[in-house]
Amino acid sequence: MNKAIRLLILFFICFGMISSKTLSEIEGEIASAQKNIAKKQSDQGALQSKIDKLSKEIVGITAELKQLDKQIEANKKEIAGLLKIVGAQRSEREQLTEERGKLLAKKDHIDKQLANLLVRHAAQSIVLDGSDTSSEEDIVKETMFFIMKERVRNESVILKTAYSSVSKDIEAAELKIAAMLKNLDDLTANQEVQKELYKKQTRLLANLDKQKSSYLSQLETLIVHQNHERQLLADLNIVRQKTVDQMKQAQLDNRVWEGADTLSVKHYGSSFQSAGNSRYNGQKVKAPLDSVPISIIKEFGPYTDPIYNIKIHNDSVTLRPNDRDALVRSVLPGKVVFADNLKLLGKVVIIEHRDNIHTIYRNLESISPNIRIDRSLKERESVGRITTELVFEVTKDGLPINPLQLIIL
Repeated sequence: MNKAIRLLILFFICFGMISSKTLSEIEGEIASAQKNIAKKQSDQGALQSKIDKLSKEIVGITAELKQLDKQIEANKKEIAGLLKIVGAQRSEREQLTEERGKLLAKKDHIDKQLANLLVRHAAQSIVLDGSDTSSEEDIVKETMFFIMKERVRNESVILKTAYSSVSKDIEAAELKIAAMLKNLDDLTANQEVQKELYKKQTRLLANLDKQKSSYLSQLETLIVHQNHERQLLADLNIVRQKTVDQMKQAQLDNRVWEGADTLSVKHYGSSFQSAGNSRYNGQKVKAPLDSVPISIIKEFGPYTDPIYNIKIHNDSVTLRPNDRDALVRSVLPGKVVFADNLKLLGKVVIIEHRDNIHTIYRNLESISPNIRIDRSLKERESVGRITTELVFEVTKDGLPINPLQLIIL
């Protein structure tokens, strides 16, 4: 935006506010801005306190998550070690069970041998009991029977003892396996609890991070708004001073006005008549509003302030269409040089035309989506909408023109 446009906007804002705002209204705006700044300062402190609290919680939960991670890792290692031991115990149990099976089979075989031996001995005894004499061979057989019987019995006792020992070893192995499996189950259950807690804390941490980001975004927005309010307060103080100066000049002018011939007195500045008004001598164009008929609520030129009873110069016209929510259109082809929402004036659009003419549309309810800085507009292209009234202003070479010299109502 070039220097001329910036000066135009500054002139428009300062003198436009003076002509449309009374001193009491400006004082009210200043008080409101000061109150808003104080509230935003308080809100900023509250947000900062929340952010600090969240930061501490995040640090605590992060440390807790690290500890949980270590515990879960340690549990994994312990479970892996137990699984390895349980596998070895199960292998040993299988070997013992196999050995016990072999001992049992061997014992059964010896028991059968002993039973057969006893049967044969019994048969021989019956034969010997039926004879009168015993031969030397019979005596040898009897002796061998007793020797074999004792040997088989001793072997059976040894096998029973080995079988019993192996059975005890198997029972001990099974008890160890059962204890390890229970310990394994406990560790697995504990690990699941820790994993669930880890997930819960991770979700909580994510929510806290999200909340912290939201608070930081709110804080950033609040600081921007606070800076805007401070700038607005500075602008309002400038406007208030200008308004006071204008009112003082207006009161002086009124004293001159009351004692002079109205035709011979010329007033300057926004207090009565603009010292640098310009004129438009070109072809007239359609009014910036579609809805007809259009009423003039406030005319261009001097008017008496109802509060302070002083004469003030109005550099614009206030138009009221027949319908509410009327569409506002550009009266001439040109380029958008300003489009924004101003605290005291509402939404404002300024369009630059040929011959250094600018048209100003303020008190807009909304600005059309097609309106962008440096965008070229055709005649009668949409600028925005109003609720009830449009404040329309025209300048040439930076000086105000009576808008009724340009438009047809």
